[in-house]
Amino acid sequence: MHVRLKKVLDSDLQDQAIKCAYVAHQLRGHAQDWFVRTGPIQPVFFQKWSALEAALLEIFGESEEVRRAQAELRISRLRHSSTVPNLIAEMGSLAGQFNWPVQARHAVFYQALKPALKLALIHCDTSTYDLLKDNAKRIESLQDLAKGATGSQYRPTRRGRKRKVTSDKCHRCGWTGHVAKDCYAKISTEGKPINRIAIAGEHETAAERTLVTLNITTYQALIDTGAADNCIRERIAPPDRLPSTVNLSGSTGISIAKHAERVMIEISSRPVLCYVVKALTESLILGLPYIKEEAVSGTCHIAMTGPFKNGRNPRASLATEKDSLQSTLDEGIKRGWIKPSKAESG
Repeated sequence: MHVRLKKVLDSDLQDQAIKCAYVAHQLRGHAQDWFVRTGPIQPVFFQKWSALEAALLEIFGESEEVRRAQAELRISRLRHSSTVPNLIAEMGSLAGQFNWPVQARHAVFYQALKPALKLALIHCDTSTYDLLKDNAKRIESLQDLAKGATGSQYRPTRRGRKRKVTSDKCHRCGWTGHVAKDCYAKISTEGKPINRIAIAGEHETAAERTLVTLNITTYQALIDTGAADNCIRERIAPPDRLPSTVNLSGSTGISIAKHAERVMIEISSRPVLCYVVKALTESLILGLPYIKEEAVSGTCHIAMTGPFKNGRNPRASLATEKDSLQSTLDEGIKRGWIKPSKAESG
């Protein structure tokens, strides 16, 4: 009663003395002896509401019937909103006020569980209250673990951007209108790149070749200044391979061999490292590593970034191709592979 009176009086009466006098007028029984009437609304015994409230609680208190009604209301609204251990603790504190048997606690606890958890408990033993609590805790932990492993993850969105037209000169191809990172001549490689490679067929009589003996069989090896590495056909490669593999790609970024293995062969009693290529048209291609060691001279091949097409006018050389040509000529002249012509330029 005092709580209801306090809620009403706080909104209407602000004076403490008037509030006490009004409550004294409403009281009946022994509580009337607390006040001595000296006027119509002047209280004498209590001057503050807090003192009167404390006296009311001490004399009347909260009945057992009210406490049971409040507990029944809370237990009827009991829901599995946090975790199973918290639900078990709350269920125990409320059910202890009624001295409920285990069967009643079992039914109320099962009813308060989440639908997904009750569905998973169909396959578990829930014959006793203890088994129900243990299996509920175990399944909840498994569901939380599965949710954390398969839950939605944050993925930043990637918005498209327009290329800005620029008048700067590209440092890759030498043309204007774009930068080097947007250049069409950009070479995409995977693993170990082969910047220059040229594979000649048997019909090319101008190609420089040398004889190489492998397992008592003699092969014609192509000496190619346009190849950055030595390559051997898989069919004739020795079975003993070196550990680790690499990916080989040409100057245009086209893959030549994926996971190419390495082997050691002997040429003129010298070990030569080669990469095994399955679809190699030549039996053996000896590139720059072999040429630098043996100081071989002959025809020089300069690789272009893109192939020429029949019926179209040749395009101008790119900056990278000019640099490749100049560095190859400088190295060839330095090592004696190339001799400057004394003929008059036409």
